[in-house]
Amino acid sequence: MRNKQFAWAKLLSVYALLALLMRFLSFFPSVIDHDESTYILIADAIREGKIYLIDIVDTKPVGIFLLFGFFQSIFGESILAIRILTTLWIALTALGIHKVHESLGGVGQAPFASGVIYLVMTSIYTFYGISPNTELFFNLFTIVALWLLLQKSQMSHFFLAGLSLGAGFIIKYVVLFDAIAFALFFLWKAIKEKWAFRKAFALAMACILGFTIPFGSVFAFYWSNGFVHQFLFYSFEVSGNYFIDRHWTDLVEFVFQGFARYIFVSFFFFYVLFDRSIRLNEFKTLIILWSVCILYIILVPGKLFGHYFIQFMLPFSLLAGSFFDERRVLKGILPKIFSPKIGYSILILLLIANVFFQKKDYLDKADYAEQIADYLDDHLKPEDVIYTGNYHQIIYHLLDEDSPTPFIHRSLLWDQENVEALEINQKKELKHIMRQEPRYVIYQGDLPVEIDFGKMMQQDYKLIKAFPKEINVYERIDRLTENPKNKDAGIKDASTSVR
Repeated sequence: MRNKQFAWAKLLSVYALLALLMRFLSFFPSVIDHDESTYILIADAIREGKIYLIDIVDTKPVGIFLLFGFFQSIFGESILAIRILTTLWIALTALGIHKVHESLGGVGQAPFASGVIYLVMTSIYTFYGISPNTELFFNLFTIVALWLLLQKSQMSHFFLAGLSLGAGFIIKYVVLFDAIAFALFFLWKAIKEKWAFRKAFALAMACILGFTIPFGSVFAFYWSNGFVHQFLFYSFEVSGNYFIDRHWTDLVEFVFQGFARYIFVSFFFFYVLFDRSIRLNEFKTLIILWSVCILYIILVPGKLFGHYFIQFMLPFSLLAGSFFDERRVLKGILPKIFSPKIGYSILILLLIANVFFQKKDYLDKADYAEQIADYLDDHLKPEDVIYTGNYHQIIYHLLDEDSPTPFIHRSLLWDQENVEALEINQKKELKHIMRQEPRYVIYQGDLPVEIDFGKMMQQDYKLIKAFPKEINVYERIDRLTENPKNKDAGIKDASTSVR
């Protein structure tokens, strides 16, 4: 038992070290993308006692915010801590992939290859894994559930697997399609192996019971507090409002781009899929069912964001890693090309190239959000309100300030698609913000003078600091006297920055 635990710890250490090497230079910018900033800010609000979907609003289930709140409670509020924890979370997922591959009959270096492939895929592209998105977090719950299901067919394993899938489900509802894939696989397995009906039914009920507990607990909270309508609206109606009717060529292009980004992994995946040198009927059946279910839920809504592809990386890396199964008969020049010596050399070169590109993307670029926060920190008083407008909302977190609107993610108020989907009265909400008389307002680009917000900015605010990329900081005119530095001749009236 002790040797087994040591082996698990050793594997996790290797995956964690590799993940840290792959992602280290991405730890330091204040913003990688807006979703991560939103998770941090709503986690801040929940820890302060605010109720998600009532006092603070986003389009995702509550699970990701509870998870980030847990991280903050244990490890502190720094963005660096979140990035490190995300990296370790990915390493745990890679370990889960490794153990699942072993449970499916993989031998030799194949399970390890699957784990490494997942780490590499999630650590190269900003919007395909570097940014902490929901997919990175629910993937761990999904792979743990599958590992439990592949152990001995016991009620406890199926219950815990359902519980794990349920935890992933309240992070993002698309996990339902992972669950459907597993259900179809075990139905196929039960028919093939002629399981007794009573046994199969009992295992299914145990899994379903576990799955319903997390969501049922969340629903019970909103029901007991009289917020069922709000919960159902944001959980289901809003999601339905986002469906986009894409042409089939757009869907094909999205899938093709995903495979093309990881061309070597795609080669491994399709080679194994069509190779018959090893009998992997059960393995391939699972992967095919799982891939079809995931690609369906990725494509059908029509919002083709890169990070959606991360969900597919679980079956993708599992089957691709099987290319390195020592039982596989490689033909032609493949054994020479993919020998361990060449394979590890390629991995080292990839690590070096990744460091170069991450330095360029995350260290060499100016961090204007942090610069703005530093500038405002020198001027803010405890009672001051700020509004980040259409710019990065992470500034609230950097300054330990509350948002004057429950719609923290900037796109909810400034993208018409979101305004319509969430049925927000944009004019009313912007007036509500301005009635709070924020001392500072940040806006990127020309002020929208065609709406009341822009007119109020033009009337009541002056531009006090202009950053590159048309990022402007405005201060209320009636507060300028409190800051002698702002009497500088370089200060411009807001009207000079409007269309």
